[in-house]
Amino acid sequence: MGTNNEIVSIFIFFVFGTIILFLDGAEKKRKRMKKTRLNSSYRRKQKNEENGEWKTLTKTFKTEKTTSEWILQLLMSLEWKQYEEVCKEFLVIKNHNANVTNTGKDDGIDIEIKNILGEVTTIAQCKAYNTNNKIGVSFIRELFGIMKSKDVENGIFFTTSSYSQDAIEFSKDKNILLIDGKKLIDAIHELTEIEQNQLLIIATQGDYTTPTCPNCDIKMVKRSGKSEFWGCKNYPKCKNTLQIRKK
Repeated sequence: MGTNNEIVSIFIFFVFGTIILFLDGAEKKRKRMKKTRLNSSYRRKQKNEENGEWKTLTKTFKTEKTTSEWILQLLMSLEWKQYEEVCKEFLVIKNHNANVTNTGKDDGIDIEIKNILGEVTTIAQCKAYNTNNKIGVSFIRELFGIMKSKDVENGIFFTTSSYSQDAIEFSKDKNILLIDGKKLIDAIHELTEIEQNQLLIIATQGDYTTPTCPNCDIKMVKRSGKSEFWGCKNYPKCKNTLQIRKK
C-alpha cells in the first residue's frame, strides 16, 4: 500500500513539475515576443522621430531674411575649428545630439549627429572659405560617398561661402542639406536672444581668427615664402600649412 502511495506521489510530482516547466517556458516565450514587439515598436517610433527631426532641420534653413553684415563678417572671420564649433553648437541648440569629431584625420566627417541609441543618423562637413571661393560638386560627391560607405541616411554641408550650381543640382534628392553663410546667419536670427548670445560666446572665445593646425591642435603662425601663409609651430616636425583667407 505504501509503495502504491509513493508511486502515485512521484507521478503527481512529475506531472506538476512538467506543467510548471511548460508554463515557465511559455511565460519566457511570451516575454521574449513582447520584448521583440516593444523593440520593433520603439525602433519605428525612433525612426519616425528621426525623420521628423530631419524635416524640422530642413525647414530651419528655408527662412529668408536680410543678413546683418557685421554678423556675416564675424562668421567669415572665424578660423575653421571655431566655425565647426559654431555649426555644432547651432545643431545642439536645435535639439540635436551633435558632436565634433577628433582633430586630425576625420574620414571627411567634421560633425556627427546621433540618436538616443547612439547610432549616427547624420554626418556633416564644414568648410570656412572666402565668399568668392564656391564649393564645387566634388565636395558634395565626397560627402555622399561617405554617407553610403558609413550607411548614414542624411548629410549636411556647411560653408561660409556658397555653392556652385552643379553642386546644388547633385545634392537634390540625396538627403543632403547645403548651408551657406547667409542661410546659417538667417537661421541664427530665428533663435532666441539668449541662444544667439550663447552661440556668440562660443564663436568669439579665445583667439577665434588664427587657424588651428589640423594635425597638432595648436594655433598656427604666419610664415612667408612666395606669399604669406599659415604654418604649424611644430615645423619641421609638422609641415602642415593653410592659405590665408582674404578679408
